[in-house]
Amino acid sequence: MTVNGKPSVHVKVPTMLRARVGGEPVLEARGDTLRELLADLERRYPGFSAGIVTEHGSLHRFVNLYLNSEDVRYLGSLETKVEEGDTVSIQSLPEGASGTFVRVSDADPEMLRYLAERGISPGDAFEIVEKQPFDGPVSVRFAGKTHVLGGALIRAMRAEAKA
Repeated sequence: MTVNGKPSVHVKVPTMLRARVGGEPVLEARGDTLRELLADLERRYPGFSAGIVTEHGSLHRFVNLYLNSEDVRYLGSLETKVEEGDTVSIQSLPEGASGTFVRVSDADPEMLRYLAERGISPGDAFEIVEKQPFDGPVSVRFAGKTHVLGGALIRAMRAEAKA
């Protein structure tokens, strides 16, 4: 239900963040954009958005937000508009998480070439070995070999988490 002109949106909370919200798997949030939804949740659950949004206001690496199953990085990121009844899903890949590398952003074809030179291709399984703070490099294991990938490349990579 819209309140004060702000739509109500369902936010699916990943397991690793549920302790911050009393164990709830789904929350209701209000706002016109994803940024406003996260601010609403941050007001109600202090510390909630720290692992989602950086101190500079962008999405953390290996955090994916989906609006009705669409990756928001291709919709307008945190400025993406939401509507009444939408569903936002948060996916975060901590150290030790695994999944499948899906694609790299089309913004820079050199990134895909760089990965290919290292034998990394869309569809490959991976495991996050180590994440450095402050948007530093991430150590990722593909096919038994660990690669250290820079922050810009990691932010451009899209992955599906292993359930």
